[in-house]
Parts: sequence; C-alpha cells; structure tokens
Amino acid sequence: MMFLLFLLLAIFAYLTWRNLETGILVLCALLPSYLIRFTIGNIPTTFLEMMTLIVILVWITQKKWKLDIGSWKKNPLIIPITLLLIAATIGIFLSPDKHAAIGVWKAFYIEPILLFFVLRDVFTRSFTSFRMTREKIFQTFGVSALLISLFGLVQYFFSIGIPAPWDLEHRITSIFDYPNALALFLEPIIVISWFEIVRITKETTRNQKKPKEFWFWIAVSILSMTNVFLAQSEAGLAALIVTAVCILLFSRTTRRQTLASILIAGALVFTIPTSRTYLIQKFTFSDSSEHVRLSQWKETITLLKDHPIFGAGLSGYPIVMKPYHHDLQYEIFQYPHNILLNIWVELGLLGLIAFALLGFQILFRPFRPFSLFTFLFLEILLHSLVDVPYFKNDLAMMTWILIACALAAQTHTLKKSCS
Repeated sequence: MMFLLFLLLAIFAYLTWRNLETGILVLCALLPSYLIRFTIGNIPTTFLEMMTLIVILVWITQKKWKLDIGSWKKNPLIIPITLLLIAATIGIFLSPDKHAAIGVWKAFYIEPILLFFVLRDVFTRSFTSFRMTREKIFQTFGVSALLISLFGLVQYFFSIGIPAPWDLEHRITSIFDYPNALALFLEPIIVISWFEIVRITKETTRNQKKPKEFWFWIAVSILSMTNVFLAQSEAGLAALIVTAVCILLFSRTTRRQTLASILIAGALVFTIPTSRTYLIQKFTFSDSSEHVRLSQWKETITLLKDHPIFGAGLSGYPIVMKPYHHDLQYEIFQYPHNILLNIWVELGLLGLIAFALLGFQILFRPFRPFSLFTFLFLEILLHSLVDVPYFKNDLAMMTWILIACALAAQTHTLKKSCS
C-alpha cells in the first residue's frame, strides 16, 4: 500500500514538474484525498498534504528560489494573512495538545496559504490566461463533485457503506465520515455550477446547441443538490436556498418574479400547519438539533469568559471545554459550530481580527460587488453560522483556492476598467 502511494506521488511530482498548472489542477480535483492518511517515520500526513508540498516545492524550485518579496508586500491580503499566521502560531503554544495543534497549524494555515501564493503567481498573466485557468479549476471541482455525488447516490439506493450512526437515519456521507462533510464540500461547487450554467447560456446564441460543458454543469448541479438533500443537511439546504434567492434578487431580470415567488411561497408555508410548526421550531431553536447547538454555544461563551484573549489554542477546545461541559447528554464536539466561536476558541481575538480583515478585503473592494465570489462566500458564511466550513483539510484548501481566484478576478477587472 505504501509503495503504491509513493508511486502515485512520484507520478504526480513528475507531472507537476513538467507543468505546474497540471499539478494544481490535479490537486484541486483530489481535495478529498486528505482521507488517505499515513505516516512518514513518526510524522502523520495525508495524500493531499503531500501533493500540496510537492506543488509548493516545484513552484519554489522553478522560480530558482528567487521569490519576489516586493510583490508579496503589495498583496492586499498580506496584513490579514500575517495576523492569521501569528495567531495560529501562538495557538500552538497555548494548546494542551501540541501534537494535534502542529498538525492543524500546517494543514489549515501554512499549506493552504502557501498554495494561495502559488496561485497568485500563476494568475499574474493576461486576463484570458487567468480566465482559462480559473475555469479549469472550476471544472476539476465539478468532476470531483460529480464522482462524489454518484457514489453518494449508490450509497443511498443500495445502502452501501453508510457509517454508524448515520445508517439509522439513512443519511448519506459518500466518501466522507459524516453527512455534513459531504454537504460542506459540495455547496460551494453547487454555487459555481449555477454561475457556470448562466455564463454558458449567455455565451451561446439562440440557434447554437448547448455545448457539452453546459450539460456537465447541469449534471453537477442536480446531482450535488440531490446529495445535500439526501445527506439531510438542513443548514446546507437553507444556505443554498438563501443564496439562490439573493442571486435572483440582485438580478434585474428575475427580481420581480423572485419577490412574487417569495410572497406566494411564504403564504403557502405559513398556512400549512406542519410547515409552519417546523419553521417556528427552527427559528426559535426549540427542536433537538438546535438544543445541542444552544448548549454548545452557552458553554463555549462561559469558556471564553475565562479565556477571552487567546481562546483554547489550536485543537484545544475539546480538552479545555471539559470543566465547562455540564449538559452531559451531549458530547463535546471538536468545534463549537459557529463561525465566530470557532475562530475565537481556536485563534483568539487576533484570529478574529485577521478573518474580519480578510473578509473585508475580499468582499468590500470597490468593483464587481455582486460577482460569483460574493455569493460563494455568502453561502459559506451562512452555513458557518451553525457549522464548521473552514476547519477541515479539504475545506481550508478550497477556501484559499477560491480566495486566490477572487482576488485575481478583482485585480484583472480593475486593470481592465483602467485600460
């Protein structure tokens, strides 16, 4: 097994050395490969981590170790990135589990951010070249989502490989360990598929046949949304619905129809007793899953009153939480399942400031405010109110890939408008 893994990594290294863009695209297609875990000596690692290191080392080597520090300083995200890395490094020393903290430090911060700089360098070409590379990255995400979704459907219809306790509720997980991991991975790709479908439709004249790419994205969208539904991710479905409504509202051609549909749907929902009761329970946090969240949040806030500046340290929450955990009918989770609390307990106030600056720089730059990336990050933010979209190997990597694409798109748009 180890021989096969190292052989595959050697082939990947060769392909990446021959063409760095090929390596990046393969990496983007194989983000879930973090599930393949092994050790080198006594150091635990994953297949995704090794591929990322190969891409970074090839990039540095091909630049002959002459990195343009000046361009790094001009990067608009350099301040929030620096603050984030400082906060993450401090979190290692504060963590009660140093071994786990170092693993989180390199997998969630160092490697994704270094990959971000690789992509920034690759994207410093013409707009046409950048657009082609971005579309290829999106297509690799689509291929990954399509394969994962197909396996999810097989899992649902044949009841194959659904891990306990999710098998009791028949909630699919596909290749992942739990249902929400499947939903969290697919949701950003679903939003991408919507925009790609619209883009291709606009670029296709009335008399032309729709290209294969159009039907590919239709398949990605339908199968991925079906998987999110079969995973029974209520937060994921809600985030997708709200994002879709926002997209339609910001489009002049669909705004009136969307408003009318919202009024009609709202009236229907609140006139049907079962749907009305369901929504009231969700909005008032009165059902069982919401009770778990409320309990988590209350206990986490109590913890943060004693650790307000630095939090619990990287991967330290489950250990530091023990003295504050009183609702023993609920387990202690790895994270509090809320974006504010997740960041605060892991990275402290400095981490909160870093992520706030990062979001501000990405979403509030003065051009194309309602682009694909705005709605992508909106969807991620919505789901993160009750879940953990960033603190996971594949999701951290995907986040920084999307940030690199967003920043490059903004830069090229600004250059184009100024020329």
